[in-house]
Amino acid sequence: MVNKYKVDMVAISEPMVNKNKVEGYKRYLGFNQCLVNSNGQIWCFWRNNCTVDNIQIHDQLVTFKFQQNGSNHDYYVTIVYAKCTAAKRMDLWHNLEDLDNSITSPWLGSDHRPMLLKCFNDNSVGIKYFKFLDFWIDQDDFKTLVAKEWQVEVDGNPMWRLQQKLKNLGRRLSKWSIEEIGDVNENADEWEAKMEFLEEMDLIDNSKTSREELNKGHAEYVYWLNKQESILKQKSHIRWFEEGERNTKYFHAVIIERRRKLEISRIMNNKGNWISGEDKIANKPVRYFEKLFNLRESNVDPQILDCIPECITDDNNNYMMSCSEEEEIKDVVFNMSTDSAAGPDRYSRIFYYCCWDIITREVVEFVQFFFIKGKLTKFFSTLFWFLSLK
Repeated sequence: MVNKYKVDMVAISEPMVNKNKVEGYKRYLGFNQCLVNSNGQIWCFWRNNCTVDNIQIHDQLVTFKFQQNGSNHDYYVTIVYAKCTAAKRMDLWHNLEDLDNSITSPWLGSDHRPMLLKCFNDNSVGIKYFKFLDFWIDQDDFKTLVAKEWQVEVDGNPMWRLQQKLKNLGRRLSKWSIEEIGDVNENADEWEAKMEFLEEMDLIDNSKTSREELNKGHAEYVYWLNKQESILKQKSHIRWFEEGERNTKYFHAVIIERRRKLEISRIMNNKGNWISGEDKIANKPVRYFEKLFNLRESNVDPQILDCIPECITDDNNNYMMSCSEEEEIKDVVFNMSTDSAAGPDRYSRIFYYCCWDIITREVVEFVQFFFIKGKLTKFFSTLFWFLSLK
């Protein structure tokens, strides 16, 4: 349940485990905080993205106030481990009555019954754009999925067909990644916590079984770390001429610094004065280009171009304007750096290398259509394919 629903808080009644092991289970489950009642029959775990205030800790119940960070709403939760006889449960009922008289916010409780609670509004959904992740090509079923999706026929000219096939494939890959792979960063953090727990268990048990579990856990941890490293490499846009030691802090720093450099905090106007503030910065370039592109038409004598010597012959021009053949297009694609940033279609160069045998026809027809018509849709950029074709 913890992994499937990514819960922020879990309470366990009668865990049937010595309470001294609660810290190990906290790390194993991937939580940051925990508490145990006096007789060890109620365990509670929660993450740092929520606030938990203890209201009452008793041998038959634990009550706390729960609030997610960024939320203004409080929730009271009571976890019950009741005694077996009515006489021994009298203290429990008195405590519950006192709580009922004092709590005015939403309050819920459970006695052994499994319960899953969602206590936030998920109506706001931001736009999340597709981006091809390079580690996808290492998945066993990746090329099978691409080939199957690529076989779906799309009507229209070659430019439209490639555009729609890339869009359809992007939606399918995003869904496949969520369902089959999951959140890489969360899985890496989860296995890091599990490794700490397995290492502790191996030190305690020191058996063949514990060592096997530790080795299996280590392999799984490295598996997710490699995926996480691939994403960080891709985001940092660093060219890796040599594979070095893993250093995720370095890549995070590079990403943050790159974003900082791209941020515009102020601009200078034509009078030499600095302008700050998002609205003023956004409006200034708009007014500038509106003025620039609305100038009066000027009369230019076309003979002024006669003084420029002709450097391009008709043969050169005809060659530049001719359609490229498949091998020429393939050479350009395969000579592009795998470390360069993705194009406007959000696919990295590795995708085209890996899937060239699947997508060849659509890409070649797209390029040839461009040379015939000389136009591109907004989905594509001229820089994407054509700078080095000739």
